[in-house]
Amino acid sequence: MSIVTEWTEISYALPDIYVRCSGVEALRLDARDRHGIEFSGERGAPRISIGVGGYVVGPEIRFWVDHRAWPRGETGQLAPTERSRWPGPMLRGAALEAADLLRAALLLTRSVWALSETHLVPVRSFARVFSGAGSDVLAAGSAVRREAAFRGLVARWRAAGGDELAPWFDDPMGYPFSESDEEPAAAAELMIAGFEQQYRSRVATLVHASPGEPWTLRRTAAEDPAQFFVDRAAFDCSRGEADRTGLVRLER
Repeated sequence: MSIVTEWTEISYALPDIYVRCSGVEALRLDARDRHGIEFSGERGAPRISIGVGGYVVGPEIRFWVDHRAWPRGETGQLAPTERSRWPGPMLRGAALEAADLLRAALLLTRSVWALSETHLVPVRSFARVFSGAGSDVLAAGSAVRREAAFRGLVARWRAAGGDELAPWFDDPMGYPFSESDEEPAAAAELMIAGFEQQYRSRVATLVHASPGEPWTLRRTAAEDPAQFFVDRAAFDCSRGEADRTGLVRLER
């Protein structure tokens, strides 16, 4: 496979390689083994070999390469790019404020795929606050007193967010959600186990759901871990049992 791209101001950056595995049947990984990866198939099952002894086996493994400098297209061919002719925001006043709040909430919600953000974004609270927002925005947009209608809509959203989201409403794109220092409870359930290689940094991550009213997510992360091991059975028991039986091992 050969990929050709034209020079742009961002084409100096290395392309991103994405791998997505569905229904993983077997996984073994040594964080210290950095001998590259290989894609193959065994008895009809896709397989990724990681280093000397690591591997991932599953019924479906997708692999693709992407680069910010490559224009998107169905044919995969490079297409001439043009500078955007978007004239800027067409909204004003409270309508623009409502649009900015919805946009910020959607962008943050989409960011939960990142292991460093999964446990921070208050997705449940956003869902509660913006429930029915589509119909409410249309109603405000068609109101006789349009500005007053949007001011009232934003005020209702703020009231529904309460003290939890009050700082976010003041700075939707800049407010940093705080991370709890508490360890996941012994009764917590493992939801996500991930390992990321970023340039010279390697990070192992465990995300647990801790019981409570409501349940909350807690993240445990270790940079450049000496050992990271997760058995599939760890997702079917409590954190305490997984630690006690060795189903999860994270050594810093």
